[in-house]
Amino acid sequence: MKLGVAGLLGDGSAQAVRRVRELGFGAASWHLPSMATARDLVALQRTRDALETENVALVQLLPPDYPSLVHPDPLVRSEGISALGAVLAAAETLGAESVYVRPGSLNANGPWTPHADNHAPETRERLVESLVALVPLAEEIGIPLALEAHVVSPLDTVAVVREVLNRVASPMLRFNADPVNLVGTLGQAYHTTELINELFDQVGDAVICAHAKDVTVGERLVLHLDECIPGQGLLDHATFLRRFDACCPRGAVLIEHLPIERVPEARRALLEFAARAGLRFEELD
Repeated sequence: MKLGVAGLLGDGSAQAVRRVRELGFGAASWHLPSMATARDLVALQRTRDALETENVALVQLLPPDYPSLVHPDPLVRSEGISALGAVLAAAETLGAESVYVRPGSLNANGPWTPHADNHAPETRERLVESLVALVPLAEEIGIPLALEAHVVSPLDTVAVVREVLNRVASPMLRFNADPVNLVGTLGQAYHTTELINELFDQVGDAVICAHAKDVTVGERLVLHLDECIPGQGLLDHATFLRRFDACCPRGAVLIEHLPIERVPEARRALLEFAARAGLRFEELD
């Protein structure tokens, strides 16, 4: 099990890669700055060379913004599929281990924004159709797709994730384990162990990567759930790490959504949680 970080590779420069290594990480994900970068073979090779020089594994490649896979217009969905196809090709050039997939939203303000119909059966149907069209590209290139879920998205529960995985039925469609994204009620926030076990019981066979963060309940009306640094919230990290290591022992746990100055604090917390759970992250070479 590797410990890595998301959000720090920036422009993919040698300096950015070196910064990840100097912070003590041997794994990272990269959010492509633009579709132009995805098609720039020279720039991609520079980043690959920098990753190899610093011995940092690129465990996941994140696309820039792309058209929603659940948009009612099939032409818009087709554009999203084409964009992800270009990112798969970039991932091959980079030697990335997986490509991140946002299911999208019916809200025009972005893929992780709520909409009244995001959880409707017809929205889920469009997502399945888009993924069925996309997986042959992943199968041809040989790089898995990693779906992300969130309570505001069409993938709002573990049961829905399982349904979509079953319907697409491709070994190249995998899943990012991020229980914080699936906390949608006070009960789940205060009893994260049950949610974590449900996640791994139901979709552990598809897990390819994990995202590390924590969750708190705000003391404001009506209901406010907020992310925070690992160890400062309610998530049962020991169970999370044990279950992830059991199904994905060579996988990476990626710290995400933190400014660089808070990353060392999160790293220390996760190392401590792993030790308490009787686990160890892989040492840097």
